[in-house]
Amino acid sequence: MDFNELDTKVKNSIAAGELGEAIKTALEFFRYDERAYELIGLSRRYHAVEAERRKGGIDYEEAQKTGNQLTTDLLGILRLEREERTLLTTDNQNNESKPSAFSQLPLSMASICILLVLNKIENQATGLSISQIYRLTKVKSRKNVYITLQEMVKEQVIEKTKIGTTIHWKLAEKGKQMAAEVEMALLAVMNAA
Repeated sequence: MDFNELDTKVKNSIAAGELGEAIKTALEFFRYDERAYELIGLSRRYHAVEAERRKGGIDYEEAQKTGNQLTTDLLGILRLEREERTLLTTDNQNNESKPSAFSQLPLSMASICILLVLNKIENQATGLSISQIYRLTKVKSRKNVYITLQEMVKEQVIEKTKIGTTIHWKLAEKGKQMAAEVEMALLAVMNAA
Protein backbone atom coordinates (compact mmCIF):
# COMPACT_ATOMS: atom_id res chain seq x y z
CA MET A 1 0.00 0.00 0.00
CA ASP A 2 1.36 3.44 -0.87
CA PHE A 3 0.76 6.60 1.14
CA ASN A 4 -2.15 7.83 -1.00
CA GLU A 5 -3.95 4.51 -0.51
CA LEU A 6 -3.29 4.70 3.23
CA ASP A 7 -4.62 8.27 3.35
CA THR A 8 -7.82 7.25 1.56
CA LYS A 9 -8.31 4.11 3.65
CA VAL A 10 -7.80 5.93 6.95
CA LYS A 11 -10.16 8.75 5.99
CA ASN A 12 -12.81 6.27 4.82
CA SER A 13 -12.55 4.37 8.11
CA ILE A 14 -12.90 7.60 10.09
CA ALA A 15 -15.91 8.64 8.00
CA ALA A 16 -17.49 5.23 8.68
CA GLY A 17 -17.03 5.73 12.43
CA GLU A 18 -14.26 3.13 12.65
CA LEU A 19 -11.53 5.13 14.39
CA GLY A 20 -9.91 2.03 15.86
CA GLU A 21 -9.56 0.51 12.40
CA ALA A 22 -8.15 3.80 11.05
CA ILE A 23 -5.49 3.88 13.76
CA LYS A 24 -4.66 0.19 13.20
CA THR A 25 -4.25 0.76 9.44
CA ALA A 26 -1.95 3.74 9.99
CA LEU A 27 0.07 1.81 12.58
CA GLU A 28 0.60 -1.06 10.14
CA PHE A 29 1.81 1.36 7.47
CA PHE A 30 4.18 3.26 9.79
CA ARG A 31 5.37 0.22 11.80
CA TYR A 32 9.06 0.89 10.94
CA ASP A 33 8.80 4.67 11.15
CA GLU A 34 9.15 7.06 14.08
CA ARG A 35 5.45 7.88 13.71
CA ALA A 36 4.69 4.39 15.02
CA TYR A 37 5.35 5.68 18.55
CA GLU A 38 2.74 8.43 18.17
CA LEU A 39 0.27 5.95 16.70
CA ILE A 40 0.86 3.45 19.52
CA GLY A 41 -0.04 6.25 21.94
CA LEU A 42 -3.20 7.03 19.97
CA SER A 43 -4.14 3.35 19.91
CA ARG A 44 -3.60 3.02 23.65
CA ARG A 45 -5.77 6.07 24.35
CA TYR A 46 -8.47 4.85 21.98
CA HIS A 47 -8.67 1.39 23.54
CA ALA A 48 -8.59 2.81 27.10
CA VAL A 49 -11.50 5.15 26.33
CA GLU A 50 -13.46 2.38 24.63
CA ALA A 51 -12.95 0.07 27.62
CA GLU A 52 -14.08 2.80 30.03
CA ARG A 53 -17.10 3.61 27.85
CA ARG A 54 -18.16 -0.05 27.77
CA LYS A 55 -17.85 -0.27 31.56
CA GLY A 56 -19.84 2.94 31.95
CA GLY A 57 -16.88 4.83 33.42
CA ILE A 58 -17.29 7.72 30.98
CA ASP A 59 -20.36 9.02 29.23
CA TYR A 60 -21.00 9.22 25.51
CA GLU A 61 -20.18 12.93 25.32
CA GLU A 62 -16.75 12.46 26.92
CA ALA A 63 -16.02 9.48 24.62
CA GLN A 64 -16.99 11.61 21.60
CA LYS A 65 -14.73 14.45 22.76
CA THR A 66 -11.77 12.09 23.15
CA GLY A 67 -12.59 10.43 19.81
CA ASN A 68 -12.54 13.83 18.12
CA GLN A 69 -9.15 14.61 19.68
CA LEU A 70 -7.78 11.26 18.51
CA THR A 71 -9.16 11.83 15.02
CA THR A 72 -7.53 15.26 14.87
CA ASP A 73 -4.22 13.79 16.05
CA LEU A 74 -4.38 10.97 13.49
CA LEU A 75 -5.22 13.34 10.64
CA GLY A 76 -2.38 15.60 11.83
CA ILE A 77 0.08 12.71 11.52
CA LEU A 78 -1.13 12.07 7.97
CA ARG A 79 -0.92 15.79 7.12
CA LEU A 80 2.68 16.02 8.38
CA GLU A 81 3.63 12.91 6.40
CA ARG A 82 1.99 14.34 3.26
CA GLU A 83 3.87 17.65 3.74
CA GLU A 84 7.16 15.84 4.28
CA ARG A 85 6.64 13.70 1.18
CA THR A 86 5.75 16.80 -0.84
CA LEU A 87 8.87 18.58 0.36
CA LEU A 88 11.05 15.57 -0.38
CA THR A 89 9.74 15.29 -3.93
CA THR A 90 10.05 19.01 -4.66
CA ASP A 91 12.41 19.56 -7.55
CA ASN A 92 15.61 21.04 -6.15
CA GLN A 93 16.21 22.79 -9.48
CA ASN A 94 13.41 25.21 -8.59
CA ASN A 95 15.51 26.39 -5.66
CA GLU A 96 18.63 27.07 -7.75
CA SER A 97 17.25 30.34 -9.11
CA LYS A 98 16.50 31.58 -5.57
CA PRO A 99 19.09 33.14 -3.26
CA SER A 100 21.22 30.79 -1.19
CA ALA A 101 19.59 29.65 2.05
CA PHE A 102 22.57 31.01 3.97
CA SER A 103 21.87 34.55 2.69
CA GLN A 104 18.39 34.72 4.17
CA LEU A 105 18.07 35.37 7.90
CA PRO A 106 15.31 32.86 8.79
CA LEU A 107 17.09 30.15 6.87
CA SER A 108 20.42 31.14 8.40
CA MET A 109 18.93 30.90 11.87
CA ALA A 110 17.54 27.50 10.92
CA SER A 111 21.00 26.37 9.79
CA ILE A 112 22.53 27.42 13.12
CA CYS A 113 19.81 25.62 15.07
CA ILE A 114 20.22 22.50 12.93
CA LEU A 115 24.00 22.54 13.35
CA LEU A 116 23.70 22.79 17.12
CA VAL A 117 20.99 20.13 17.43
CA LEU A 118 22.78 17.64 15.20
CA ASN A 119 26.00 18.30 17.12
CA LYS A 120 24.29 17.46 20.43
CA ILE A 121 22.50 14.25 19.49
CA GLU A 122 23.69 11.11 21.18
CA ASN A 123 23.10 8.72 18.29
CA GLN A 124 25.27 10.33 15.60
CA ALA A 125 25.40 7.04 13.68
CA THR A 126 21.83 7.36 12.38
CA GLY A 127 21.21 11.09 12.70
CA LEU A 128 17.72 12.59 13.01
CA SER A 129 14.62 12.67 10.81
CA ILE A 130 13.13 15.95 9.62
CA SER A 131 10.35 15.62 12.21
CA GLN A 132 12.86 15.22 15.03
CA ILE A 133 14.97 18.12 13.75
CA TYR A 134 11.87 20.31 13.41
CA ARG A 135 10.76 19.56 16.99
CA LEU A 136 14.21 19.98 18.55
CA THR A 137 15.20 23.18 16.73
CA LYS A 138 11.88 24.92 17.39
CA VAL A 139 12.22 26.62 13.97
CA LYS A 140 8.75 27.97 13.15
CA SER A 141 8.70 26.91 9.50
CA ARG A 142 9.07 23.27 8.53
CA LYS A 143 9.72 24.49 4.97
CA ASN A 144 12.72 26.53 6.21
CA VAL A 145 14.05 23.41 7.95
CA TYR A 146 13.73 21.39 4.74
CA ILE A 147 15.28 24.07 2.49
CA THR A 148 18.14 24.52 4.96
CA LEU A 149 18.75 20.76 5.14
CA GLN A 150 18.96 20.58 1.34
CA GLU A 151 21.35 23.54 1.21
CA MET A 152 23.50 22.00 3.94
CA VAL A 153 23.67 18.71 2.02
CA LYS A 154 24.75 20.63 -1.10
CA GLU A 155 27.46 22.38 0.91
CA GLN A 156 28.54 19.01 2.38
CA VAL A 157 27.84 20.21 5.91
CA ILE A 158 25.47 17.33 6.62
CA GLU A 159 24.89 13.87 5.19
CA LYS A 160 21.52 12.42 4.21
CA THR A 161 20.71 8.71 4.56
CA LYS A 162 17.51 6.72 4.21
CA ILE A 163 16.62 4.41 7.07
CA GLY A 164 13.50 2.38 6.33
CA THR A 165 11.02 4.84 4.88
CA THR A 166 12.49 7.86 6.67
CA ILE A 167 15.37 10.10 5.64
CA HIS A 168 17.84 10.99 8.40
CA TRP A 169 20.43 13.75 8.50
CA LYS A 170 23.68 13.88 10.47
CA LEU A 171 26.70 16.14 10.54
CA ALA A 172 29.55 15.55 8.11
CA GLU A 173 33.10 16.43 9.20
CA LYS A 174 32.72 19.94 7.80
CA GLY A 175 29.50 20.29 9.80
CA LYS A 176 31.14 19.15 13.02
CA GLN A 177 33.83 21.81 12.59
CA MET A 178 31.21 24.48 11.81
CA ALA A 179 29.11 23.46 14.82
CA ALA A 180 32.13 23.78 17.13
CA GLU A 181 32.89 27.23 15.69
CA VAL A 182 29.27 28.37 16.10
CA GLU A 183 29.15 27.12 19.70
CA MET A 184 32.37 28.96 20.54
CA ALA A 185 31.11 32.16 18.91
CA LEU A 186 27.78 31.98 20.72
CA LEU A 187 29.52 31.35 24.06
CA ALA A 188 31.78 34.34 23.45
CA VAL A 189 28.78 36.56 22.67
CA MET A 190 26.88 35.31 25.73
CA ASN A 191 29.88 35.85 28.00
CA ALA A 192 30.47 39.35 26.61
CA ALA A 193 26.86 40.39 27.20
